[in-house]
Order: sequence, then C-alpha cells, then structure tokens
Amino acid sequence: MRRYRIPPYNVVGHSDIAPRRKSDPGELFDWRRLAWAGVGIWPQESDRCTMDADSMRALLSTCGYETVDLFASVRAFQRHFRPARVNGRIDFETARLARGLAERIAAIG
Repeated sequence: MRRYRIPPYNVVGHSDIAPRRKSDPGELFDWRRLAWAGVGIWPQESDRCTMDADSMRALLSTCGYETVDLFASVRAFQRHFRPARVNGRIDFETARLARGLAERIAAIG
C-alpha cells in the first residue's frame, strides 16, 4: 500500500471491482477483521435505508461499485459486507449497510 500510495480504506477485492467476472476472495474472507486492523473500510450502522433498485444502484455507485448488472453488484457487496447472506437480493440489512458505507465514504471525503 505504501509503495503505490493506496489509502488503507481503498483496499478491496476482485469481486468489488469486477462483480460480473470475479468472486474472490469470497464470503469466507474476513473483511471486517481486516478493516478493524486498519486496512479496508467497514460501514457504520445506518438507521436510514431505502430498498428500491434505483436507490441501491445510486448507493453502490457512490461506494465505487459498477452497477450495470445490479444483481451482480449487490452480490459482490454482500460478499464483502454481508457474507452470511450472499443472494443478490436487496433487503433491509443490505440496504442499511450500503447506506452506512456511503456515509462513511462521504465522511472521508
């Protein structure tokens, strides 16, 4: 990270960058633990969320996800931030985490 001047919060997986082509490192990778160690980012808990496709597309786009295939993007997001349920469906918990991540990113600037 130091060599290429990558900020710690910008460390992501293949599936975050290319959700239609890659699934690694997968839902078994402990992204939360890595973020707590100072590498990567973890969403804050948000009480606000909307569960419609347009809102989720906007949130994921804000978080840096390519959203041409929303189902694949939601799966990639879940793989990283909600590994207990990776199904590509927009539900309350996924929407809440996406909003929380967007808020964290906005706070970083």
